[in-house]
Amino acid sequence: MIARRTKKNKKLSFIKLSLLLIFLPVNVFSLVWLGTAVPKLEYKISHLQKQRDEVLREKKLLSAERASVYSMKNIEKIAMRDLGMNLPDREKVFLVKRVQGAGSYGASMKSGNSERRALQGDEFTRRAHSP
Repeated sequence: MIARRTKKNKKLSFIKLSLLLIFLPVNVFSLVWLGTAVPKLEYKISHLQKQRDEVLREKKLLSAERASVYSMKNIEKIAMRDLGMNLPDREKVFLVKRVQGAGSYGASMKSGNSERRALQGDEFTRRAHSP
């Protein structure tokens, strides 16, 4: 009986030792890998932050440039200088009033237009039967 226990203990100690020999190098390797991976990631993060700052600076510059290009003074200056336009005199300005024109005729099957169609039908019959 004691011999059986010692064999079991030897088996268990062999298994424990083999597991220890397997997991110890794996753990050491993972710690070394983490030690090298963290500085690499920090370097990438700082590089990306610099790129982000440059892009934001460029965005601000482009926004300011766009505002200056689209300013009314600049547009007026370009129109006068390059296109030969000038400001009109008071005598050359005509005001045009907007008049409601005739609407388009719509033949619709919607129920909301039934009253209008009925009125148009009455007008049609009056026009057709009038002398």
